[in-house]
Amino acid sequence: MTAWLRRLWADHADTFLRFGLVGLSNTLLSYVVFRVLLVTIATPFWAQFFGYAAGIVWSFFLNGKWAFGQDKLSGATFTKFLSVQFVLLIVSSVSVSLAIETFAVQPDLAWVGVMAVITLINYLAMRNWVFVSDDDRPRVSEAGAQVLSRETGIAFLFSVMAGFAYGLCSGTDCGNHETYLPLAIRTIDPGFLAFDWWAIETTHYHWAFSLLAGTLYRFSILDWGMAILNVLLVAVTLTVSFRLLRFLSVPHIWLVFVTLVAVFFLSEGFFSVAHTYLLDYGLQASSFAAAASVLALYLFVVRQNLAAGFALSLAGIFHANYLLLNIVFFGLTYGLIRPVEARRLGWKELFEIRQGAALLGPSLVVFLFTLPLIFDVQFQEVSEDIQERARFAFFDFAGELHYVPDYFLRSFVSLAAWQALGLAWTYRATDQRQLRLYLFALQIAFLVVLWIPTALTTLVFVDSISRLFFWRLAPHAVLLATILFLVGTVKAATSERAPLNFWEMAGSTVGIVLLASHAQNAFGILSLNGMALLAVVLVPLALAGIRQTPILAAWVPRQAYVGPWLRGLASIACVLVLTVALTAAWSDERRFTLIVAAERDRDHQRLYRWVRNNTPIEAQFAVPPNMAPFRLLAERAIITDSKSKPFAAPELAEWLQRHEDQSGLSYPESTNAVVEGYRLMDESRLSFLRSKYGIDFVVVEADSPLQPSDWPVVYENAAFRVMSFRRPVESPSDD
Repeated sequence: MTAWLRRLWADHADTFLRFGLVGLSNTLLSYVVFRVLLVTIATPFWAQFFGYAAGIVWSFFLNGKWAFGQDKLSGATFTKFLSVQFVLLIVSSVSVSLAIETFAVQPDLAWVGVMAVITLINYLAMRNWVFVSDDDRPRVSEAGAQVLSRETGIAFLFSVMAGFAYGLCSGTDCGNHETYLPLAIRTIDPGFLAFDWWAIETTHYHWAFSLLAGTLYRFSILDWGMAILNVLLVAVTLTVSFRLLRFLSVPHIWLVFVTLVAVFFLSEGFFSVAHTYLLDYGLQASSFAAAASVLALYLFVVRQNLAAGFALSLAGIFHANYLLLNIVFFGLTYGLIRPVEARRLGWKELFEIRQGAALLGPSLVVFLFTLPLIFDVQFQEVSEDIQERARFAFFDFAGELHYVPDYFLRSFVSLAAWQALGLAWTYRATDQRQLRLYLFALQIAFLVVLWIPTALTTLVFVDSISRLFFWRLAPHAVLLATILFLVGTVKAATSERAPLNFWEMAGSTVGIVLLASHAQNAFGILSLNGMALLAVVLVPLALAGIRQTPILAAWVPRQAYVGPWLRGLASIACVLVLTVALTAAWSDERRFTLIVAAERDRDHQRLYRWVRNNTPIEAQFAVPPNMAPFRLLAERAIITDSKSKPFAAPELAEWLQRHEDQSGLSYPESTNAVVEGYRLMDESRLSFLRSKYGIDFVVVEADSPLQPSDWPVVYENAAFRVMSFRRPVESPSDD
């Protein structure tokens, strides 16, 4: 142990000392800039902003050049540096806050303790990932690095265009904004929805997303800021996928990449079981977590475990569900790999934990500081009656979309199809033994974390398994399987003859049958979308089959598979598939509400505008349960809606009670039932809602039979009527 410590000190003492001195100088510079700007030209916010920015730039250059001895500092290095600082800023802020507010630690002690750990993590990240020494870098020729950089840049620009084509929206039916944005706005403006039960009394858990969206709101760029960030996340996710294709050395990479982008559009962001997707056309907390998880998967495959670990922790910061699932998934994957590697490297490697700690350590740190929130939401002591009502609300009333697989079993067909195709073609996708191990381990881990929970919530029903929502990882499994299928089939179509094996033929057959069934159910197999989706599978399979079947291959010269014939056919197929995919995306006006208002939303927007302009801020509304955007866009309190479901048991019970009161139903069987119950509201129920919740206005559809004499109509349009118990403060105008 003593010798190990001496060696550790010898390896790190000088660098760590320099790193510490840079930190001190960085703090001094930030403070000087802050004080100078504060007494001269800037507000406290901008003084801190530019002071912190100056410290970041100073730290980057001095650490890179002096502490870690880098000859060249690139934009990519700066990006990695910024990402580490961002993650550590969020983790340290939350850690200090929890230590002081939850565990009652004295503030100075909390700060010192947290910063000691953060400083050590920061040093390890700088040493092992950001400023990697030349001796530790992978040997890549300068020309190869330039080609890779140029190709990545082109892929990113193409992906940005794809992001813009995927959607530019905010507000109505866009990225769960009605659920996530009210809290974000309240972080900046506590008066926003200050009279709404859901906004002020329920537990909200996407604090990192709220902090980000609140900052955009502060600068009055919330709508467009959210849209542009979503475009960038789409671009990052697709670019990382391109880098994985590049790492797998697939021939005709641009045709394969365009095909992958087409699948992304056709499947609406790899939409999968339980209404899960990688990215929606509106930004939400899971968008950051999904993009970071895709990045982590790529970094894990290229064996950069520490970088993957930081990406996983970033995903966990933005979304607690991703935090838990990624720890399980990547822990299982790593556990599958280590015994196999140990047989090759020596059994003592089995107990070497450095790489596992690098992969999972950052997420475990985030998990420790997230535990109080998890316990607060999931383990409150409540009465048996409250617990039973909360369970009914969570699973029976509102669980059909996400938590009860019996409602969405049909959607597992598509997942099974892609997983069969991915597994069938993984062996062909690479000839590197260790890389095959990683790819198979990832897919086996996906099978375990997706299908075992499905069995435990269908054959039997285990509440805790359902609540963990493992199906959130299904789109990631589909993305990886799609990549491996495309790489494997293209390599088979362009390589020397190696006859198709049993697993390739069996997996392809199963995949085609299941995917055809899915296409028939989802679009109609003869629809443009259905045919385009099947073409993505059948064209590469046909080319691979012809090339690797001796009788068929004899009729086609080898040059045809690597020359203009293949490229021409594949290019035409790619263009057609991408055109169909884009047409399907652009036909949905909801994706582009920042550019054009969807016809069905115009009456909603007129209603929201009238409410904002003509009703008191403290007014209470009863609205149809499916009018979830009302809070966000009308900026007024409501009794409840069916979208913004809380998670803590007492809050769930109260949420259910409010739905029962609005709909007149006891234990309603579904969210559709409460919508219908609200539509049939009569005067006696309206009076009850007035007496219990103090509502001042009620919103009903224009054809509603409800016309109480003491609730005059104060506004109406083609779709809705608003009736008031008291007169509005201004004339009924929606301008």
